[in-house]
Amino acid sequence: PWVKHIKLSPTWQKKKYLLSVDLLDTMLFTSYNTAIPVGGNDGPLWQGRGMNRSLSLGVNLQAGLVHFQFKPVITQTANLDYELFRRNRGKYETPFRGLVQRFGEDPISEFSWGDSFVAIRLFGLETSVGNSRMWIGPATTYPLLFGTNAPGFLHGRFGTYRPLNIGLGYLEGHYIAGKLEGSEFATIHTRSVNALVASFTPRWIPGLSLGVQRLFVDYYPDNLKDLLFHDTLFQVFLKENLANEETGDDGSDPDNQILSLYGRWAFPGYKYEFYGSFVVNDHRTDARDLRAHPDHAAYWNFGMTKLFEPSSTSWLSVNFEVTELEDTRSSISRGWPNPNRWHSIPLTHHGNNPFNNKGTPIGSMVGPSGNAMVFRVDYFNEDGKYSIRINRHNYMNSLIHNQSLGINIRLGDHTTLSSENQDVDLHDIRQTEIQTAIETTQFLPWFGLELDAGLEFTHRMNFNFVYQNDINNWRLFFAIRKVLPGRRW
Repeated sequence: PWVKHIKLSPTWQKKKYLLSVDLLDTMLFTSYNTAIPVGGNDGPLWQGRGMNRSLSLGVNLQAGLVHFQFKPVITQTANLDYELFRRNRGKYETPFRGLVQRFGEDPISEFSWGDSFVAIRLFGLETSVGNSRMWIGPATTYPLLFGTNAPGFLHGRFGTYRPLNIGLGYLEGHYIAGKLEGSEFATIHTRSVNALVASFTPRWIPGLSLGVQRLFVDYYPDNLKDLLFHDTLFQVFLKENLANEETGDDGSDPDNQILSLYGRWAFPGYKYEFYGSFVVNDHRTDARDLRAHPDHAAYWNFGMTKLFEPSSTSWLSVNFEVTELEDTRSSISRGWPNPNRWHSIPLTHHGNNPFNNKGTPIGSMVGPSGNAMVFRVDYFNEDGKYSIRINRHNYMNSLIHNQSLGINIRLGDHTTLSSENQDVDLHDIRQTEIQTAIETTQFLPWFGLELDAGLEFTHRMNFNFVYQNDINNWRLFFAIRKVLPGRRW
C-alpha cells in the first residue's frame, strides 16, 4: 500500500566518483503525559510527566567504500514532579542499579548524536564506529537485549552489512565493543560491553532464521586494547571450569554474562510468522546444574504476526507478543546474597555491571524483572495507517519475590515494600498497568508532510507498590515529518 511513498534513488548522485547524498527526513515529535512518565523505544528522549519534544534531522553520504551518517537529535523534557518510589538506592534511582525514575527536578534540554556513524564497507563486510542504536532479534515491541529504548552508546562494530551467501544459506553477524555510560542521578560507573551476534538462514528451510548473541558487561578497561579484545566472549559456560583452587576463586566473576538464542519462521504463502527469544543471565555451576535447572536466570519472549489483504491496496496486520523477565523459581530459591542470586536480576542488574545506558534499559522498556504483553491491529492503505494497541505491563516483580522470602534489600524495616501495606498480602501489591491506544500515520497532501499521532490511556495499579494506590495517565503524542527527496531510511 505504501509503495509510491518509498524512494529508491538518492537525493544527489555522481556516479563517476561513486558519490551519493541523502537528506534524511526531518521529524518533530511531541508528547504530553498528564500524571507519570510513560513512553518507550524512544532513544534519547525521556518522556517524563508534562511536555516532551524531540527534533531529528540529518544526512547520509556515501563516497566509494566510505559511508557516513550524521543524524543528531535535540530533546526537551518538562520533567514535572510526580510521586517517586522512595525505598531504593537513591532519591532518583530505582532499586535496580543504574536505572533512573526521574532525571533530577529541573527541565531537561539535551543534544544527542543520535543514530550517527561512519563505516567502511566492502564485499558485504563493514567496519564502523558510531552512536547508532541497534535492534537485534525478531521482537516487534520488547527486544530482550539490543533495542532502541535507551540512547545509543559509543561503539565499534565489525561484521556484515548485508546477508552473505555461504552456500548452505545466508549468514549475518557482528562483533561489537562499546562504552555504556551512567547517569548523574544513579550510583553507577562507566562499563564496557562486548558482544558477538550471528544469525543464519538455511537455504533448505524457507523463511527460517536462527540467531545467537553472547554478551559481556564489565568494568571499563584502562586502555583501548582491552576493550577491543575481550577474550571472555569465548569463555566456557560452566562455572566449575572457571574456578581457581589456588586463589579460592569459584568462578563468580563480576562481569555480566548473557547468552541469547532467538529465531523467526515466516510462511509467506500463509502470510503468517512466529518468533521467539530465550536468554540466560548466569553461568551454570556444572553439567549437573545445567541439567537440573535449565530455567535458572532464564527469560523469554514469544510473538506471532498474521497478515490479511482485504484488497489490492490495503493490508491488515495482527500482532501478539509476550515477554517474561521476572525471576524464575530456581533463581529465587538460591536466595540473597548467595553469589548466584545477583545474576538473576534480569538483564539490567548483574552486581555492579548492569546492561543499561544513561539511566535507561537498552532492551525491553519494562526494565528488569518486568513482564509485558502487547496485542495490536494495524490497517494500512494508500493514505497511511490506523492502529489499535493494548499493552499489559508488570514492573520490578523481583522485589515482590524478594519480600516473599523475608529478604530486605535496602527497602526499610518492613517486609512489604511500604509501611502502608502492613495488613496486605504481597501478591496484592504487584505494580501492574494496562494501556490502550489508538494511533495513526497520515500522508498529508501538503509540502511532502507526514503525520504520526496517537492517544494512549494508562491505568497503573498499586503505583510504587502501595496497595490500591492506582493512577491514571493520558499520553497525547504526535510527530510531523518532512519527507525529503531521496531514499527512505
